[in-house]
Amino acid sequence: MTEAMWTALGWLGTGVFVSSFVVKHRGMLHALGLVGSVIKLAYTYHYGLWPLVVNWILLVVIEAVQWLRYRNE
Repeated sequence: MTEAMWTALGWLGTGVFVSSFVVKHRGMLHALGLVGSVIKLAYTYHYGLWPLVVNWILLVVIEAVQWLRYRNE
């Protein structure tokens, strides 16, 4: 992937993650948060930003657990 594509991916991840804040359905909130977190994890891993990689790994786990908890509500 080119640098422009990585930059676009980073912004996409940010947009998806932040947009999850306005969703009222908790299952969808955590599904979007999970998708955004996975995208941001890939982005930070690519650039070797290790403290942020750990941050996004934790958020992926939290969002996955919460999505499993609220997906059927």
